[in-house]
Amino acid sequence: LTGKQSVAVVAKPRIVVVSHDAHPHGAQYLSVGFCRELAKNHGFDVDAVLLGDGVLMAEFEQSASVHRLGSRGGDAAGRMLAQKLKDGGVEFAIANTTVSGLFAADLKRVGIRVVSLVHELPGVIEAMGLQEHARAIARDADRVVFAGEAVREGFERFAALDPERVLLRTQGNYKANRYQGDAGKAEARALLRQKLGLPADAVVVLSVGYADLRKGADLFIDIGKRLIREDGRVHMVWLGHPDTGLEGALRAKIKTSGFSGHFHYPGRDPDTDAYYAGSDLYALTSREDPFPTVIMESLDVRVPVVAFAGVGGFDALLQRAGGRLAPALDVERFAQECADLLSDHATRRRLGDEGKVVVDRDYSFSDYVRYLLQQLGAAPPRVSVVVPNYNYAHFLPERLQSVFGQTVPVHEVIVLDDASTDDSLALLGRMALPANVHVIANARNSGSVGRQWQRGIEAATGDFVWIAEADDLADATFLEQLLPAFENPEVVLAYCQSRQIGGSGELLAADYLDYVADFGAERWRAPFVAALAEELRHGLAVKNTIPNVSAVVFRRQPLADVMARHGDEIASYRIAGDWLTYLRLLEGGSLAFHPAALNAHRRHAAGVTIGADHRPHLAEVQRVQQWIADKHPLADATRRAAADYGEFLKRYFGLDAEAVHD
Repeated sequence: LTGKQSVAVVAKPRIVVVSHDAHPHGAQYLSVGFCRELAKNHGFDVDAVLLGDGVLMAEFEQSASVHRLGSRGGDAAGRMLAQKLKDGGVEFAIANTTVSGLFAADLKRVGIRVVSLVHELPGVIEAMGLQEHARAIARDADRVVFAGEAVREGFERFAALDPERVLLRTQGNYKANRYQGDAGKAEARALLRQKLGLPADAVVVLSVGYADLRKGADLFIDIGKRLIREDGRVHMVWLGHPDTGLEGALRAKIKTSGFSGHFHYPGRDPDTDAYYAGSDLYALTSREDPFPTVIMESLDVRVPVVAFAGVGGFDALLQRAGGRLAPALDVERFAQECADLLSDHATRRRLGDEGKVVVDRDYSFSDYVRYLLQQLGAAPPRVSVVVPNYNYAHFLPERLQSVFGQTVPVHEVIVLDDASTDDSLALLGRMALPANVHVIANARNSGSVGRQWQRGIEAATGDFVWIAEADDLADATFLEQLLPAFENPEVVLAYCQSRQIGGSGELLAADYLDYVADFGAERWRAPFVAALAEELRHGLAVKNTIPNVSAVVFRRQPLADVMARHGDEIASYRIAGDWLTYLRLLEGGSLAFHPAALNAHRRHAAGVTIGADHRPHLAEVQRVQQWIADKHPLADATRRAAADYGEFLKRYFGLDAEAVHD
């Protein structure tokens, strides 16, 4: 941006999620998860295209604008809807499952970038007649993501793949369970047994999903008979609707087992948390299943999983952590694996703990969605927010609210508490903070803002860093307005105008134009991009013309490099370290300025106190001025302005004429 250009508000990008219907099965829940995650944590306006009806329609509508196609695409209706979405601003699409292949091709033909997700093994593709859909995906999708190697190999029976467009990535855990830890699991355990009318000591073996032959609903009963016969406390619970064509046979099978009171089919329950967290073991009895999310949902609450080997892409996970494998369709061995674990609490606990670690580390749903967006060239910027705090407990809730309320969702928040003596840490402990908030508390006060900055920057993992001081505030569009400046690769920091507010939030001044009036305040009424030499000419050699770090967004890697090389030097300043940081950073890039006052800088009532020693402040300003003069060529007028500013500070601070340079 140069000159007096208008400042545009950046519209949210639009993305479409395609789900073959809204029935309550795993793939459809995954699609709902996509809509929720994209809207809440990745800053998208989401359109959901459903190729069929179902009870999950309302859940889709909570996060997306829903379009009911009424066909599977590849026809006039599909082409018309694809064009409507394109005309409405949709640029990207996640087409979930092979069923969406024909409509994915419709989207691609109107210029929408498409990543297709394939979960089905060959038996499902054949049974559902999806061969044409598979060929459309192989031909038209920009990227094809398979849940595992077995899924890819099976898909190639129906369509040749371009290796350059093929990726392997299992989906993340899109549903975090609210019953965590020992206390949470104990609560869920009691609630589940109460819900099902079971005794308190009941041992629950769970399975979740559509109860059909592919999911092994009949094998579940065979395994259950063996477990109940060995331990009368065992109860088998299948959560989900049965296949209507199979339901009668399943009921008859249970009746002839002699254990009807030990098999429970509560049907569909959208609140599955207590079922997973309150169970003792998960039985994955599928004959064919690529990588079901039920594995991750079980391991998320430290419930081990027993499954058949070789029927999907999850063997390596369960061998590494979280479960046991029986030979394919060997009911006797499956039941024995279950019985061994149910009788060995320590091993069951160890497997659950190991599985929990793996799921948390390797199966983040947010990371999975970001990976898909990267394949589309649509990944939003990741902003790490560092919140330095010292005794600002009374400001923290409002500050964090202004961070979480950004129209561009933040990647993570790192709260740095510098050994506060107020209620800060206790307050943070009481707050219901999102999972991406990390609190780092010093045992002793660091005595240096620079050290705290360095610590936060080292902990940050985003592409950009926003150092949001705990007592300041930001408008909701702060990040949305500043981040576009980084489309210029030369820009290493972007900042905006700031309002000045008092301790109670009252407006003291609408901006800082008076502060820079000596250098021509008109310059700060319009956007600009400037390199260091230009900025030094316009006042940065005289004073810190970026008056509040909360108004600044940094490109993380250049900032991290500066702090690594010059952290000790910066930390030696108690007042002017931010100024020196900007100078060091601008030696390797440019800054961008946005004239809207999107930041609120809180000015506390200390001011110039009679009797206070302001010599260190003056000395640091003069020290930075001298550093600049020694390193950079300056015009005589700039040098005189620096000297004049030093004299002004002497008078402002009430210092005598003998105030000396440090």
